[in-house]
Parts: sequence; structure tokens; C-alpha cells
Amino acid sequence: MENTVLQQRRPLGITIIAIVLVVMGILGIIIGIFTLVESFYMIYRPAIGMRFGFIGMTSVLLGAVDLFVAWGLWKLKRWAFWATLVIAILDILQAAWSLFNGESFWYALFSVALPIIVLIYLLVDQRVRAAFNV
Repeated sequence: MENTVLQQRRPLGITIIAIVLVVMGILGIIIGIFTLVESFYMIYRPAIGMRFGFIGMTSVLLGAVDLFVAWGLWKLKRWAFWATLVIAILDILQAAWSLFNGESFWYALFSVALPIIVLIYLLVDQRVRAAFNV
């Protein structure tokens, strides 16, 4: 019964954002594991191996955070609403940093477009705010 009530109250956009976060989380964990494995094979270049290890651990950690936030969005937890806002703002800042550090303009534009859409959706849509009791 509770799942039926949540499905009726959960806006479609929140469901889509949660699914995207699940996919991103799974991919982040997989890429992180492969990067960690690769770091163990870089015995002949320990500085690069350590860098790969750090990148791999960060990727696994961020993938787990994405999965946790996706679960919170799916269950309409208030903290997940705020966590998604923070993630969107950090993604916008990271895309802006990429733009000023030589990344392609189109890559940076695409990287910033989705977080801005998510940010606007979370802040403007009254159904979303009502679903999270914000």
C-alpha cells in the first residue's frame, strides 16, 4: 500500500532523475573498480598508480553517493531533495571550471545544461516541493 501511495505522489521528473542517478552510480562504481585494478598494475610508475587509485576510489565513492541519493529520491526523503540541489550546483560549478580550463565549449554547455534543468525543476515545480514537503 505504501508503495502505491509513493508512486502516486512521486512526480515523473523525480522518478527520471532517480533512474539517471542509479545509472550514473552503477557506471561510476564500475569505472572506479576498473581504475583501481589498473592502479595495481602500475608498479613501475607509482606516482601514476597512486593517482589512478585516488581517482578510482573517488569514482566508487561518488557512485555510491549517487545510488544513495537515488534511493532517497525514490522514497521522497527530504534530505534527498537537498542533496540533489547540492549535487546539481556542484555539477554546474564543475562544468564552468571545465569551460575555463580548455574543455570544448559544446562539452561544457552539455555538462551544464542538465544540472540547470534539474535545479530549475526542483525549485520551480510546486508538485516536487509538495512531494518532499519543502
